[in-house]
Amino acid sequence: MAFKTVFIAQCTWCRSWKTYNLIKQVNTKLFTYVVKNQNEAIKVCKDLYEKEKIESVLLCPGFTHKDVAEIFEALES
Repeated sequence: MAFKTVFIAQCTWCRSWKTYNLIKQVNTKLFTYVVKNQNEAIKVCKDLYEKEKIESVLLCPGFTHKDVAEIFEALES
């Protein structure tokens, strides 16, 4: 079974979070997304958790501690 993780970068002028990249190796799947805002980041995380059962979320330094907490809480519920 592959280890699944997502890297999310925040960019206010990006087009849409629906554009992403997937890197697949034998035992790893790495999803990368660029989102416009915190709401899109939460949606991406929730969608990937439901569909892919991601095990790890990596965020760019543009996310605040509050943003990280909101994402964590969204995945807990």
